[in-house]
Amino acid sequence: MLSRILVTALLLCSVLVSRVAAVTAEELAEVTRLHRAGQTAAAIERADRVLAANPKDAQMRFLKSVLLADSGRSGEAEVLLQQIS
Repeated sequence: MLSRILVTALLLCSVLVSRVAAVTAEELAEVTRLHRAGQTAAAIERADRVLAANPKDAQMRFLKSVLLADSGRSGEAEVLLQQIS
């Protein structure tokens, strides 16, 4: 009985993790698309919304630092990169 509960719990955790990863991949792609389309301000806003919900998302923090650097805000980009570690 305990093993069934454990297996069920592990399966549920793996489903939740895969959904979070999929959302993150979609959000990363959308932020990148906005930036490439010349909509860097919108891309930064989108990254901010994602980071508000997932403040420890290292990939989005890195991408936002690239956006900031490309916008001439290298000081902010550097601070953001330092917060990753």
